[in-house]
Amino acid sequence: MTQLVRLAAFLIAPALTAQSLRVLSEFRRVDPFGEIVPQDREGRPREILSPLLARNSHSTFRIVVEAPPGKIYYFYVVDSPANILKVTVYKEMYTRVGESWVPDLLVEIKTPYISHVPDRYHGLPNQTAESFLADVFVPADAPPGRMKLDAQLHFDKRWIIYPMEIRISDVVAPAAKSHAGRLPPLEARSDAAALGPLRSYLCGAAEPRLDGPLSARWIIRRNVAEDMALAEAREAELGKQEVARGILRGLGMDAGKFCAAGRVESPLGPEWYLRGRDFLYRGKIDP
Repeated sequence: MTQLVRLAAFLIAPALTAQSLRVLSEFRRVDPFGEIVPQDREGRPREILSPLLARNSHSTFRIVVEAPPGKIYYFYVVDSPANILKVTVYKEMYTRVGESWVPDLLVEIKTPYISHVPDRYHGLPNQTAESFLADVFVPADAPPGRMKLDAQLHFDKRWIIYPMEIRISDVVAPAAKSHAGRLPPLEARSDAAALGPLRSYLCGAAEPRLDGPLSARWIIRRNVAEDMALAEAREAELGKQEVARGILRGLGMDAGKFCAAGRVESPLGPEWYLRGRDFLYRGKIDP
């Protein structure tokens, strides 16, 4: 299937079938009704089309399926060429937080995954969406370059495809010292899970070595901890001040202001951190 046909399938099929497929960053959580949860709505969601990934580290994408009630669908995550990436797919489980339902706890699934909404777990009669995480590990010896990673649905004799062109950087991240630490409350904005590893690296803030059940918050924290191992390695090349400035460019502040701040705000919303990740994976600050 050519890229043009693949893209057409993505754009046209949802309109024909009242079913849709979206890919978002790990910082945009989506409720069982297809809406980004209120605390993660600020800023414009980043388009996930051609993400840059570092080697020896994880990158995570949220995949949201919306479907008519009671209709069976088949969900796939397909990488090509095969056997380069290590892709683990999780179904996100919802927890009631006030008036909202927030995805967090994770159940590993195998694809193709057969499902429908309302799903078999939550008993929500008005549910229209299911949320999945594709957790992608790029081995240290993966060849730099481009490859495909597609989210795919087969529904009512039609295919819906969300194509991504993965760009594997020549950057190899060192192993993170630890992924364990305190997680923020579920009602906090998603980027709160990034702050522990950030403050540990940038501010020297000690963290308790806590661990818990596998969750979307834990995944975000682990990814940022891996990024901070790469940041530490970048210091020899750029110096810590320049590395800190690159990591925090989505906030527009230096490490001193960040460490003194009680909370962080950015017009980019919770995805401000992705600008810092881009810097680490490229190793430079774009003009």
